[in-house]
Amino acid sequence: MTVSRIERESIPMINIYLTGQIAQKRRINTYVRSILTYLMPRLRRDIDICINVTKECDGGAYGLCWGDRNEVEIHLSRETQGVKIPLEEMMQTLAHELVHAKQFIKGDLSPMMRNYKTVYHAKTPYSRQPWELEAYRKEERLLQTFWL
Repeated sequence: MTVSRIERESIPMINIYLTGQIAQKRRINTYVRSILTYLMPRLRRDIDICINVTKECDGGAYGLCWGDRNEVEIHLSRETQGVKIPLEEMMQTLAHELVHAKQFIKGDLSPMMRNYKTVYHAKTPYSRQPWELEAYRKEERLLQTFWL
């Protein structure tokens, strides 16, 4: 069965933009696409995922993620406090951040939730907040399934 041009054009696209110095960019691109397709199998619109590999993220974080329903930006550290982060560990961090990307795209997490965080989770330790619990719970399995 062939897919008509009209049907092909209506298939949602995951546009991945990977910048910065990192080895295996093609493999990482496939990894990102595989994880996002797994996390959002029924995606109905185009989305943009911008991944910027930097020397270090703000605050010594291994990764940072923010965005909205259509576009997500991820920063990924190559090192922390002058020590190089192994590629496998970077990919686990990327899996964690891609769970946050899914949360932004699906509307489960948004910049507008600052009030929600402040009011309902002001006393909740960062690692126990619902969006972090989901990301920590899934990161290892995503790494094992799609990278190793």
